[in-house]
Amino acid sequence: MTEQNLSQKPLIRQRGNLNVNQIQVGEYLAEIQYYKVIKVNPKTIKVISDKGIESTIDKDLVWEMYSASQYHIEKYITRTEINHVLANIGQQIFTVNFNKQVKPTDIKNKLLTAIKDEEGKPLSYEDIEKNLQKISKDLNKGEERTLIGYLLEINNEMGRSSAIDLEIERGKNRLRQIDHRTINYLIFKNTKYIVK
Repeated sequence: MTEQNLSQKPLIRQRGNLNVNQIQVGEYLAEIQYYKVIKVNPKTIKVISDKGIESTIDKDLVWEMYSASQYHIEKYITRTEINHVLANIGQQIFTVNFNKQVKPTDIKNKLLTAIKDEEGKPLSYEDIEKNLQKISKDLNKGEERTLIGYLLEINNEMGRSSAIDLEIERGKNRLRQIDHRTINYLIFKNTKYIVK
């Protein structure tokens, strides 16, 4: 074992990031945590953390927290501006609504609904033309998606961000991509940003 590896070896095996028996008055602690509210009482709120730990929080402590869904202000901004807001979120919780990437099968299915009825029988030329006019606007528009979570990484070159979706059960793949080009709105720190 090299000297460098030896210096990185933990002195004491412990649970968590710090030794709670060595905490001293005046010491500062930090944690970023995401909670889901599971019960609201008159003076407390019961939550479950992103790590699966249930606890009760006094409502007086909640005043300084942010909600992923509550907002007091609505701002209509450009797509460039909303991407700037997203890029500066850091590890704060947010809600974002965007359209998912269109897949070839989505386009195929939309086109099939324009040329066939519900039983799969071909429609008349006039009906097909009407249906194609209706779907042509949305043909390249992916399914709308709302994600509540926090950012892991922003890739402005690719126009996408990687985020953790807090609504997906822990232990499953919660990593999701947000397409910056299709963001419809973003709720962050009591403000709902809506793309004009």
